[in-house]
Amino acid sequence: GAGGSGGKKLTVGKKFKMGRKITQSELADMREEFWHTRVDGNRNMWDAIKGAAEALLSQQADLATTILTASQITFPEGTLAKCYDELGHEYQVPQWCYSNPTDLLQEAPAKGGKAGGGQPLEPGKPITVCLRVAPGEKDFKLDLTSDVTIQALKEKLKEAISSAEEDIRKEVPIESQQRLIYRGKELKDNQSISEAAIEPEVIVQAYFCRQQNPP
Repeated sequence: GAGGSGGKKLTVGKKFKMGRKITQSELADMREEFWHTRVDGNRNMWDAIKGAAEALLSQQADLATTILTASQITFPEGTLAKCYDELGHEYQVPQWCYSNPTDLLQEAPAKGGKAGGGQPLEPGKPITVCLRVAPGEKDFKLDLTSDVTIQALKEKLKEAISSAEEDIRKEVPIESQQRLIYRGKELKDNQSISEAAIEPEVIVQAYFCRQQNPP
């Protein structure tokens, strides 16, 4: 076995340099290419590791740790450089995927351009939200409207899991804290589905974090 992470928190490791001139957008393209070309190992595990990498890049180390723990991924060295799933498969991630090099070139901000990706929907449009639940890696589809808040979405997901088959119910600690990750960002309870710019059929990762009970 690869050994547990024993309550260890994930870090980005030591500062490093790329050793060549590279801009933020070139680095983003390299990262996209890396994640896109991962074909060995389990797809769901790669999705979780990518989510953790994106959380680290937005300075959310505890969220990154939570994502890996919920998917039973261990990281004996304390970074994403080498991770192991519960079957002992190794996943290696280059440091530039989860940390910015110190020699990154600063780009001039683009004039005008709109922030954010997809267009938010008009309030109140019907939308099917796909959620992948960890632990368990089961997918749920919820038919909602785009003015529903993330808080309400979490409640609906709990109801859906409660009425699922017993083996799913047993695996998911639905009373524990629930965190939703979409395109590498954590969704806030007071956002609506349209404000979060959730697109139909794009997976939202739902993590149920078992509380570490003090001894």
